[in-house]
Amino acid sequence: LVIGGGIAGAAAGLKASKRGLKVAVVDKAPIKHSGCGGAGLDHYNHIFDNPIQSPITPEEYMARAVTKSGKQGHGEYIHLKGSWEFLLELEELGLPIRDEDDDFAGTATRNEETKMLKAYDYKNFINVKLRGGQYIKVVQYYALKKAGVQMYERWTATSILTEGGKIGGRAVGATCLSLDTGEM
Repeated sequence: LVIGGGIAGAAAGLKASKRGLKVAVVDKAPIKHSGCGGAGLDHYNHIFDNPIQSPITPEEYMARAVTKSGKQGHGEYIHLKGSWEFLLELEELGLPIRDEDDDFAGTATRNEETKMLKAYDYKNFINVKLRGGQYIKVVQYYALKKAGVQMYERWTATSILTEGGKIGGRAVGATCLSLDTGEM
């Protein structure tokens, strides 16, 4: 069960489905166009694990971040360690990310080896301009559908059900409220 069908929730649903699990994604809005990613992304940040031209590793970035803030961001570290792989998975699903038409060939913004466009930091290859970023949620939606993932749209999760009803126990489901009918 994945609660939230945003970019990360859709990615989690797809990853679990690829591992052979029966998956359901619950979201309070239509998964295809809702949330912060609904309008798309024009760039993808912090690809420190790319094998091309990153000046810093995810570990070095996290060491600096912890030193500055005194906090450790496990979620951010997980993102940083899988950001390149995730970007390539989006491309595999059909999201255009490269300058295939060579519109920017020879410019400082393009990495010639990958045909990917750098965003914001034109010296380093750590932020990528997404050529088809406006379609990110649409691409994920159809991938979920193709994978047979059950999608519950316009349902909001109200509580997590745990094994034996024990607090902190293994999650086994959720109670949800339909935003259309009011049904639980």
